[in-house]
Amino acid sequence: FKDVVITELASPEASYAKYIELYFGDENCEGVKITEEIKVISYGPGDCEPSSITIDLKGKTIRDDGFLTICNSASAEYFYGRGECTVIGGLTSPANLRGTESIAVVDSEHDIIDIFGVPCTDAHPNNKQYFVNGRAVRKFNVWDPSSEYNYEDWHVFPQCGQEVSPDGMDINEWKEVVGPVCAPEATIIITEIVDKDVDSYTNVPRYVELYAPRRRHRGMGFDHNLKLVIFHSDSEEPHWPSAVPIDYMPESGFLVVCNKAAYESYGSECAEVSSDIAGPANSNGNDQIALISGDESGWFVVDIYGVIGEDGYDTDHEFLDSRVIRKLHVTETVATWSK
Repeated sequence: FKDVVITELASPEASYAKYIELYFGDENCEGVKITEEIKVISYGPGDCEPSSITIDLKGKTIRDDGFLTICNSASAEYFYGRGECTVIGGLTSPANLRGTESIAVVDSEHDIIDIFGVPCTDAHPNNKQYFVNGRAVRKFNVWDPSSEYNYEDWHVFPQCGQEVSPDGMDINEWKEVVGPVCAPEATIIITEIVDKDVDSYTNVPRYVELYAPRRRHRGMGFDHNLKLVIFHSDSEEPHWPSAVPIDYMPESGFLVVCNKAAYESYGSECAEVSSDIAGPANSNGNDQIALISGDESGWFVVDIYGVIGEDGYDTDHEFLDSRVIRKLHVTETVATWSK
């Protein structure tokens, strides 16, 4: 029974629809009554000791699919469906989640088997254990219980204001979900794209120049999942294999992504070198170049040159054998291109 993990904590604004979802990984536990001392405990915000009110799971029966879900009220079972709540914990139990507590599963010695959150700390929107009006979902590839919280193992909402209603919960399901997609805090814009006119088809110097117009965003690293990408011709999806991660900005405020030919010409002026002939630093003028945040499972445009889904040839955004330069007065990102 100790191969148990917390898979979801649901704390929507609607007070009747809260729950703690557990999953027992040992298939021998499916449909079986728990015969060992296992409890669910909670730590209030900033508390180093758990609350005296616990949920004792001994004698409770695990569902045939391995889940055991503790709801805060009978109204939750009415909303989610009969049989979805294995246990009704009550409004004074840990299952009546506020979204600011730490939740743990412990054994008979009170040793932590699995935990969400860090006891002794206050949950707030910036420390990735705050799920008020939202939920915390364990990433689908994290199967092993852990006695210490690692926020990288979880998707926690409502980061970036993405609250989750009861309809957005998936009780007694554990699947990969798209995590919060947050707009980057640093302002970075595309300021120049070059497809140099030379007597060669295979060794053309090309580059994309990025710029941070605000001094406070220079000389720093950041974790916004930013990527410089290319949308080939009339494609509506970025070419993911050639995406260039953008996770820092030099003190100068400029970051230039070059192809090999441009690097041979400009050397250290190139902060990044992309050798992929299909990459954003190798466009021949009919593609769309964008700075995006996210990945294949979920993304949005931060800044862009060109029109997604429209081949650039013979349009006002073609730059074959030439270059395009951002007007000096434009210092904000633009998610939809405008000439």
